[in-house]
Amino acid sequence: MGLNIGEASNPGPTAFSKFPKPDDLFYIESVNATNLGTNMAAVMEKRVGIQFIQEHSIPPNRQWIAKKILKACGKQAALSKLDTYADHNLGGVATITSSNKALGVVAGTSKEYRNAKETGRCDITVTAINTAMQLAVGNIYGYTGGNTNKKQMAKTNKLFNAVAQELDSLEGKYKMLVGDFNADISKIAACRDLMNRGWVDIGSVANIWGKPCYEPTCLTANARKGSRIDYILASPEVFSLIRSFEINHDNGMPNHATLRIGLIPTCGQQTRRCIQQPKPMMESLKERFQALHPA
Repeated sequence: MGLNIGEASNPGPTAFSKFPKPDDLFYIESVNATNLGTNMAAVMEKRVGIQFIQEHSIPPNRQWIAKKILKACGKQAALSKLDTYADHNLGGVATITSSNKALGVVAGTSKEYRNAKETGRCDITVTAINTAMQLAVGNIYGYTGGNTNKKQMAKTNKLFNAVAQELDSLEGKYKMLVGDFNADISKIAACRDLMNRGWVDIGSVANIWGKPCYEPTCLTANARKGSRIDYILASPEVFSLIRSFEINHDNGMPNHATLRIGLIPTCGQQTRRCIQQPKPMMESLKERFQALHPA
């Protein structure tokens, strides 16, 4: 059985520090954007520390355009390749952060992880939040229909096994697993193993921050009710730093809500800066990108 929140080795956020001033927090988001080109403005306007995107859907020959636009807004991005087996521009995951932060993409030591990266559905990046805290995050876009299709679920489990093992091999204790899993977390063996080792499914304990637990994250046009298929899992060390959590459905994305945590980083020299981009420039960049990258 996993550790219970509140035990000495997994204390969780302390009651007196749950709700600090918003400006004191470092925000991290995860969302399925369906198409980053079409929804670029929603991403560019966000003032968050790190954004993890699923389904960026930008082909390799146009990724330089997205990076150039993000650079103009003081951001940088690591964009994976797209789904190898799709017959159209599908999949791809991305990490977006400010330009002055050190952002690295994990090449991988295992054949299983390198093969998983080739699917265009997962990646691990490491971001230096400050000089004392490097955050390693596995970003996964699971296969559609995992809850009902055994073949799809098997492929999703294969992705998670490879990413979880690679995360384990990395030095450091600040780690997360995020993404559109396209399945209930209970069906993913690697996630069950992580939680048995003290990792926390943040959405399942949202009441800590005054939010409903197990809130649905996805509502498609054909669905009668929402489903919870988007997740943030945090290692015990990251979980103890989280001071806020919310699920934003009014985010400009077609189907998926944005999951957002706010944490207080460990002590270290902060390198973050805030860059305010004038709105006319934002709109100009958006128009230029959409002209070069039609939906």
